[in-house]
Amino acid sequence: MAQLLAATFISLTFTDQKNGIKGEKLFHVTNGQPSACPVCAITRRIIHLKLHSAPLNTPLHTYYDDSGRRCSVSATIITSLLRAAALSIPGHAGVDPANIAARSLHASGAMALLLGGMDPDKIRIVGRWKSDAMFRYLHAHALPLIQENSRIMFHGGHYSLVTRHDRTV
Repeated sequence: MAQLLAATFISLTFTDQKNGIKGEKLFHVTNGQPSACPVCAITRRIIHLKLHSAPLNTPLHTYYDDSGRRCSVSATIITSLLRAAALSIPGHAGVDPANIAARSLHASGAMALLLGGMDPDKIRIVGRWKSDAMFRYLHAHALPLIQENSRIMFHGGHYSLVTRHDRTV
């Protein structure tokens, strides 16, 4: 267990996913946030499964309840927990909890990366988007994206338009 708890890198292999690619790998490294670190979260899942003597091929979405019964995390459960968490925040952080769903996590992660300054091409790679579909899910009106637009446009430099009369043949 000590070796598992010391992990700083983890690799996940998808046996099946909606994009149809079997055996695709996804890698994570620690981020220094114990409650929001993907490596720590996966390590906790593995420890939980080991403590319940789960077979080695048990999916990570499996858990054992207080009575020892084997259960699975579903999108419905995740959506319910996300909405409950939003309801616990005064003013719901400006988000209607009814609009929160597990399926929005992929797009929300992409939006967070974009607002954090990550290059959109890298976001596509990390998010395993095979097309520019990701851009349909990003919010072009997000304040951090638009707050400097007017200033940038106003101070964007001076330029001249080339007209037909300015061209030399």
